[in-house]
Amino acid sequence: MNKKNAHKDFSPSRKRARKPFSGSRLPYRVFASLSGAFQASIPRGLNRGIVRLVFAGILLLIIALPNAAALAHDGPHDGGPAGWHWDWRVLIPIGLAVGLYGRGLVEVWRRAGVDHGVQLHQAAAFFTGSVVLLVALVSPVDALGETQLTMHMIQHLLLMLAAAPLMAYGLTKAALAFSLPNPIRKEAVTRKPWRTGLHVAGRALTQPAVAWSLHAAAVILWHLPLLYQAAVDNDTIHAAQHLSFFLTGLLFWWVYFFGRMGFFAGGLYIFTTATYNGLIGAFLTLSGELAYPIYAGRANIWGLTALEDQQLAGVIMWVPPSAIYLAALLYTLYTGLRLRELNPPILAGTVSSGEEHSLHNPKEGGSG
Repeated sequence: MNKKNAHKDFSPSRKRARKPFSGSRLPYRVFASLSGAFQASIPRGLNRGIVRLVFAGILLLIIALPNAAALAHDGPHDGGPAGWHWDWRVLIPIGLAVGLYGRGLVEVWRRAGVDHGVQLHQAAAFFTGSVVLLVALVSPVDALGETQLTMHMIQHLLLMLAAAPLMAYGLTKAALAFSLPNPIRKEAVTRKPWRTGLHVAGRALTQPAVAWSLHAAAVILWHLPLLYQAAVDNDTIHAAQHLSFFLTGLLFWWVYFFGRMGFFAGGLYIFTTATYNGLIGAFLTLSGELAYPIYAGRANIWGLTALEDQQLAGVIMWVPPSAIYLAALLYTLYTGLRLRELNPPILAGTVSSGEEHSLHNPKEGGSG
């Protein structure tokens, strides 16, 4: 026997008997397993201390949410004052979306390196958009939207012109791909029917004309008096309205950032959207009659009449979105002119042949 191990007795009688899986140690073992898996997933180049701090903050937020929900004021549904209402039907989808995106982000950075595949400012934009989305749906803005058209309009703008573009900007193709669970992603890649179906659906939905039409239909149809008042009066229809605003807005802005279209098409894409949105706002502002009489009998915290509330809501829908669309239009023109100066022969050939290309991320290419 080796002298180094001569003093050790490897007989079965000397082996330490394993204790049964004690229930008191279960939380510790679960936490240790999660902690080990989390630390192993941290990409190289990231400060592990900072990442652990962020992870701890997320855990504290999750723990604090039930207590915050218990302390939050009741909304108008319960007859109480307007306040924060933590609806699980809102929290769970947003939490799942953030969790899946975070998983994909870690995986992309682990494979390609930090700031590759998804840039830091794109990740920050997605998480900021998630916070805006949460504020729009659970803050007093949502509760007050049932009694004031102005607040309801602010909520819609937060969904379509703040949360949607911010989250879309962070949803690069790499982030989308690696956000899917491994079994689903592998099956989608290896099985031809899945691959073909996803490819066809993705190509169809990310066509600029399709994305523009879906978003335009959602905005225009939901602002018709019949549908708008039905949404205010019915919670299920109201949820469908918000879901369609956000999802079509997300698709609209994703195609703007990462879709395949030329500079002229990109400018037309934004200009026409600003046009119909501005027309709706102008109508609400300049109309001398109530477009949505359902607000006539509801109390206004600012002491405005129903018509004054409508006119203010029209200004909010008209002016701020026009400024945002104008900024997007100027950015489109700037990008086109800059790329034309950098590579005039290629762009000249592209424009003359009508070939489409990625407007804001030419290296990444199209939508699929």
